[in-house]
Amino acid sequence: MCSRKSEKNPFIPAGSFALSHHYSFCGLYFISFFTRKKPLEAANIVAIEETNLRTAASAEKTSSVHSIPAGKKKITNFSVKLASMKFFYFIAFFSFASLKTFSQCDYPKLPSKGNTIEAFIPKGWKLMDSISGDFNNDKQIDFVLVLASEKESGDDPANYECNRPLIILQKAPSGFLLAAYAKEAVLCKGCGGVFGDPYEGISLKKNVLNINHYGGSAWRWSSNFTFRFQKNQWQLIGCSQASYWSLGECEGGPGDAGYNLAEANFSTSKAHIVKTKDDACKPYVDKMVSFPKKPLVSLQRFSATTEYFPIKN
Repeated sequence: MCSRKSEKNPFIPAGSFALSHHYSFCGLYFISFFTRKKPLEAANIVAIEETNLRTAASAEKTSSVHSIPAGKKKITNFSVKLASMKFFYFIAFFSFASLKTFSQCDYPKLPSKGNTIEAFIPKGWKLMDSISGDFNNDKQIDFVLVLASEKESGDDPANYECNRPLIILQKAPSGFLLAAYAKEAVLCKGCGGVFGDPYEGISLKKNVLNINHYGGSAWRWSSNFTFRFQKNQWQLIGCSQASYWSLGECEGGPGDAGYNLAEANFSTSKAHIVKTKDDACKPYVDKMVSFPKKPLVSLQRFSATTEYFPIKN
């Protein structure tokens, strides 16, 4: 799981699911946050970015919990600069996320059962991350694996554009059974922009699985997806999206300026939306809304680059 602290959201009932307070995006819903303002001309964008990206790229990932500031503190007027940066990060992320539309992403065919975990790691692939737990309450240790293509180790950016597969293995009397296989559950290596690989980690607590991402540069975004094993399958029960200006400073501390949030609980059909202007600390929208219930998405049909937030901006 990512290093950031997690805390339960007040609108999510106990026993449902907990999302990190360092919120994330639901698929490509973040586009609406990144393109609200008209971008500058390309030459001006490059000039602004060269200065700010050098500063931001050297910063470490913040592990603090970002709260919505109660007041507003006057900060430097950089709204025009933020507009161009939003446009830049949108182009950078969307370019990587959509490149696989124009190139072939070949995912391995996996066996339905195997004697060892290694039996589910095909030739040309490597184990990127793993976690264990008992998701079906049978007192046996199950595993969640994240695979990555060995081609990612090279220097060719074309090998960074495909999302990574996630595998869930159920312990059987002899070896393991393939309980779930999601080919595009984890964002691609190049999807994080200047910040690098956006993969933050996975967590498994009883029958609840979280997949976490984090990326950007001076303008940051983060992404969580939450699944629950129920009705004999893994289903998406929550997603959240956030973006903020990491170099802005408000009363809550650095990283609170321009804070935007969109998260949804598909079990309760409730969503939380927060909107803040680029150079402001206090949000002008902070509301809970309801949305119609829809069939839950199964993990097998899930893709980290699909839009799942149910409310259009």
